Amino acid sequence: MISAIKENQNNLAAVNRFDYIDGIKGIGIWLIVLGHSLSPGNLFKAYFYGFHVPIFFSVYGMAYKRPENVGALGRRLIKRTFSYAVTYFIWALIYCNFNFHNVFLLIWGSDESIKAAGSMGTLWFLTSYYFMCLFFEVLMFFISNRKYGELVVGIIFIALAVCGYYIGKIEISPYRWFWGIDISLVSTLFAYFGYLFQKYLMPAVKTKKAFGALMIIISAGLCFLTFYGGRTTETGYVQMAVAEYGVFPLFLIVGCSGTLLIAGLSYYITKIKYIKHIAVFIGRQSLIIMVVHREFSYFVRDNIAENTLLYALLALVITCMLACVSYLISSLLPFLAGRYFKTSIKLFGKNIELIK
Repeated sequence: MISAIKENQNNLAAVNRFDYIDGIKGIGIWLIVLGHSLSPGNLFKAYFYGFHVPIFFSVYGMAYKRPENVGALGRRLIKRTFSYAVTYFIWALIYCNFNFHNVFLLIWGSDESIKAAGSMGTLWFLTSYYFMCLFFEVLMFFISNRKYGELVVGIIFIALAVCGYYIGKIEISPYRWFWGIDISLVSTLFAYFGYLFQKYLMPAVKTKKAFGALMIIISAGLCFLTFYGGRTTETGYVQMAVAEYGVFPLFLIVGCSGTLLIAGLSYYITKIKYIKHIAVFIGRQSLIIMVVHREFSYFVRDNIAENTLLYALLALVITCMLACVSYLISSLLPFLAGRYFKTSIKLFGKNIELIK
């Protein structure tokens, strides 16, 4: 495993990415694996279910860099279409029983329709994530660089989130909204928060250690609001997959606070050499882990008496194991990890970026 991690680090060394952002995804995917193991009544599950999915949407905003022109924006949107939409269909067809009815359900692409097709329910994330990317990229490109653009686009994202919340309450079909577009609208606000965090708050974390520690403490406390918001749902905890947010304003606060919490933890743990390698390696394999982990989590839930600490350790073992499996799969069949394009080519001794 260590050799695979080091090789992965070397292969991606030239890519302009922040290690702590991959660390956030590493922690987040561990919480996803753990969450599917724990029973609905578990308090720890109720606590982190308020933010463990929103942090993945926030990460998109953290890594955001405005395209240079409309052509670059178009190329990026094409890449996102392959990375998320096409990859979704490939995995969805792998899991489902193939017939025309099930194909139609997969085309609809909501959590309910995916499950009804006999495919993997966790794939809802890719469909909602895809439309979130489209909304976020287009609005940020055309508005954010204008005068007061960041303020204007922030107001728009708040309006989209509120709109997504209310249209999510409208039952247009037994399978809810096409590709979970209502969830996508809500998610744009988390991506925008991630963008603001990376641009304005992260520099303070890097220069002032006390600020970073205070951010972790305060955000961890604010995440307790998920108990009040999530307890109003039928399950007793937030389920973003089916737009069960509980008290919506509290959900937004918890989602942003959880981003601060996990970002702060990731920033500090990725300063520890070997933990950094493992967390970053897991984070970079998070897409396939997201898709394939659930049966492993259910195996733990169904065969081992519940103990939160034991489950957390087992979830970590499963996550590490699946990260290694994902590394092999993405090396042999990169399209299963959403990788279709070379991001750069070497020309006259220089690396030329094709898609930013």
